[in-house]
Amino acid sequence: MTAEDGTIFQSSEIENRAKQILQKLQEGPHDTNMMPSLPKDAKAQDLFISDEGVAFINFSNTISTNHPGGVLNEIGTIYSVVNSLTYNLPEVKEVKILIGGVEKETLAGHCLLLLPLSMDLSITNIN
Repeated sequence: MTAEDGTIFQSSEIENRAKQILQKLQEGPHDTNMMPSLPKDAKAQDLFISDEGVAFINFSNTISTNHPGGVLNEIGTIYSVVNSLTYNLPEVKEVKILIGGVEKETLAGHCLLLLPLSMDLSITNIN
């Protein structure tokens, strides 16, 4: 996975900064050689960050129903969200992804989503 730089507005509220980062992911990459990490029409509907630093994100069902599938695509989608938030927002330690307001076992049949996930830069070009 290749990272792309973006700019968000400064805000004292962590949730506002997190929502801006998720919006950038939903817009997709500016580089035409890069593939979008989120499926078409996937929207983060709700976001809450606990005092322990866990970001709970509720995505619309389209993150699953419009997902192309496959282990690598699924890992790319999940960790684009997890890494974007944990790398750019030191207050966020882990990310818990919900789909359609409920816990799902997987995004599209492969990668487990039952536990909050921590940053993993091993699949990126970030050192």
